[in-house]
Amino acid sequence: RTMHRRRVGDLGSGVNFRLIKFGKDRGRRNAVKTVAVIKYPQFHIISICLLAKHFRLEDEGCFVKETNMNIRLATAEHARHFIEFNKAMALETEGKTLDDAVVQPAVNAIVDDPNKGFYVVAEDEGQIVGGLLVTYEWSDWRNAWWWWIQSVYIRPEARGRKIYSLLYDYVKHRAKDAGDVYGIRLYVEYENEHATRVYEKLGMEREHYHMYAEQI
Repeated sequence: RTMHRRRVGDLGSGVNFRLIKFGKDRGRRNAVKTVAVIKYPQFHIISICLLAKHFRLEDEGCFVKETNMNIRLATAEHARHFIEFNKAMALETEGKTLDDAVVQPAVNAIVDDPNKGFYVVAEDEGQIVGGLLVTYEWSDWRNAWWWWIQSVYIRPEARGRKIYSLLYDYVKHRAKDAGDVYGIRLYVEYENEHATRVYEKLGMEREHYHMYAEQI
C-alpha cells in the first residue's frame, strides 16, 4: 500500500524518501511503524534523526505520536551521561563496580582532548538514551587509521529500537568523510550472540585474531 507523498513530506524538510512499511497496531488498525531519515545539509552529514510516527490512516479519529531521535557528537555537557553509562555497563555485563574517582577523569580526558577520541550520543526528545566512544589506532600496514568503537550503552528502556544501528551509521559516515580511515573495529564477548548478530547485520565481519592483555 502506498503512502501519499504529501504525507511523507510532512515528516520534515530535506528528507530522503524511503519505502515505508505498514503493519497493524494492537487495535488491528493500519499504521505507520517507523521512518528513518538522514539529513544531509550541504551534502555533509551533521546528524541522523529517527522520526517515529504512529497514526491511523482513516480520516476520522486520527491521532499522532511522534519522537525525534538525534544522533550527534557529544559535548562537555554529556560527560556525566558517559560516566553513568560506563558504571551501568560494567555492573550489567561484568558485575563490576567502577570508581567515580577513576571514571570521571577518564571520561573528561576524552571530552577535553579530541586526539584521544570522541563520544557520540543518541538523544530522544531531549533525553540522552545511549551513546558510544570512538578511539583511534594507527596502522603502519595501511597508512591509515582504524577507528575502534567502545563503551556502547543504550538505556534499558530504549533498547529494541535499533539505536545502535543509527549510532554506527553516524560513525561510519564520519569515517568516510575523514578520508584517512581504513576501517572500523570493535570487540565483543564470545557469549554475546545478540550483539554479534547486530554487528554482522550492519556489515561487520568476524576477524581471525584473538585478543591478549596484561594489566600493568
